[in-house]
Amino acid sequence: MGGAALRGADTPEAHHVLGKAYQERGRPDSALPELRLASERAPAQEVFLSDFAQALLDHGDFAEALALLEKGQRQFPKSPQIALAYWCGLLCPSAGPRCRERFPRSDPPGPYGGAAYVFLGRIRSTRAAG
Repeated sequence: MGGAALRGADTPEAHHVLGKAYQERGRPDSALPELRLASERAPAQEVFLSDFAQALLDHGDFAEALALLEKGQRQFPKSPQIALAYWCGLLCPSAGPRCRERFPRSDPPGPYGGAAYVFLGRIRSTRAAG
């Protein structure tokens, strides 16, 4: 896998697919550079940024992930996935993937549905009360 898979297809999309394949095979050290390339080469693609940040969180690179997710929140202010990953990174660094397992990745129905919005609403109400 790797160079041969990308020969003739050195695109952000190809790097993203390859990075996700490495993730699925439990090879984060190979996945992270591919996901980074996809995110850097196509910064307007929300999913590339989100997937790279999630991989960083899974790998325990919280500082880099949070910096990337802060940038992502400015660039994609309506993204529930980026907001959820950011809050999980802040609130659950020791829990890592277990935090996100409680709030699975999904496309919420409509702009106000889904577990991510419920979670974020609870966070915001807790912060406002405290």
